[in-house]
Amino acid sequence: MPMLDIQNVLWEILSYGNFMNYNDFEKNLDLVSKHYYENQSLTLKKIENLFKEYLKEHPNDSEVSIRYAIFLLEDLHDDYGALEPLKKIIDNDPNNVEAVLIMGYIIWGFMGYMYEDYTFQRLNELKTDDPELLSMIEYVKYLYYSMNNNLLHQECLKKSVEFYDKHVKNNYRLGLNYGKETEIGKIFIKKAINNVQSIYIYLFPSFTIRTKEDFLNEFVKGTHITNSIYEMMKESLDS
Repeated sequence: MPMLDIQNVLWEILSYGNFMNYNDFEKNLDLVSKHYYENQSLTLKKIENLFKEYLKEHPNDSEVSIRYAIFLLEDLHDDYGALEPLKKIIDNDPNNVEAVLIMGYIIWGFMGYMYEDYTFQRLNELKTDDPELLSMIEYVKYLYYSMNNNLLHQECLKKSVEFYDKHVKNNYRLGLNYGKETEIGKIFIKKAINNVQSIYIYLFPSFTIRTKEDFLNEFVKGTHITNSIYEMMKESLDS
């Protein structure tokens, strides 16, 4: 398709009136995303506008708000911008566990903030009986404490594994904390490797806007990881 036609198609999709129910949003998101490799900058701009238009009409849609935050972080490389939709969700629903987890990971996993009281307070106030969520909460607390050189970080890893031992990152980090040369350290590292569910290689894949499940699986659980990280984990047992 010639570039001018692509631009016209993308513009027409986003210039309708009040059409934006969720199904229309998903259809148009998919349609726009297909042109990513033909014109990346234009496609990203139109996707951003599509999110904004939908969320203007549906400001309380937390699922789409989280996807928008992940899009801003991963595709527009806007760390600070990604925090804004997450903070809106949390202000409206302080017990949205996934939003707090993702915000915490962005701050302490991506941005490296040493002190950030708002998110850490929200993290400590979360209420859930789900052991897997409790495990992830403790893992993100570990990130906070490790950034602050606080000895509590190992206790958080222990709690994370006690709550749910089928994740990768909590076991792997606990193994490294014990020491990869120690027997107990090797036990946790081997458990982490065995918990990996999906290994992928970035080979020019079709462009998609990732979901909260995608984000948590890769960055907080660690169950879905790149081949390079998987190989690094295996090599840590041999070094």
